Amino acid sequence: MRKASEKMKLNVGLAVADRHEMVYLESIRYTKNIALRTVAAGQRVPIERTSLGRAWIASLDPSSRASLLLELKNSEIKNWGQIEQEIRAAIESMQNKGYCLATWLPEISAISTSIQLLNGKHASLNLSTPAESQLNGLLENYVPALLELKDKIDAELYKIKHT
Repeated sequence: MRKASEKMKLNVGLAVADRHEMVYLESIRYTKNIALRTVAAGQRVPIERTSLGRAWIASLDPSSRASLLLELKNSEIKNWGQIEQEIRAAIESMQNKGYCLATWLPEISAISTSIQLLNGKHASLNLSTPAESQLNGLLENYVPALLELKDKIDAELYKIKHT
């Protein structure tokens, strides 16, 4: 993750779900801009608004996903109608392309994918950059790198599992 962050000059994060939040297991911050937030292991972000959370939601089986979306709807999240549409678009993107995107803070754009852990559960891996970067440029330039990093992590997990 660190090598990828330095090579691409992007932030790289890995997070897992805890109730209605994603919790960073690791965060490599390339962007040192003090206007941007500092993210460290243990920090929580909203599951429904982030690419990390949306990639994780997409990894759920349909029944678990429906239950979670109902819980989120019932928790009276502001702008739920719009957020639910964005989540459904992210699920479709994950199914069709293997990644999803979100700009949940005004200054941050991120793309994420899902990784299956050794215990069978999923984590989300993301790349993020200041949103001044054109989102389409982000996708064109960094989706292959995100999916390559996912493949490298998957390969390492496979080695561990079969050792």
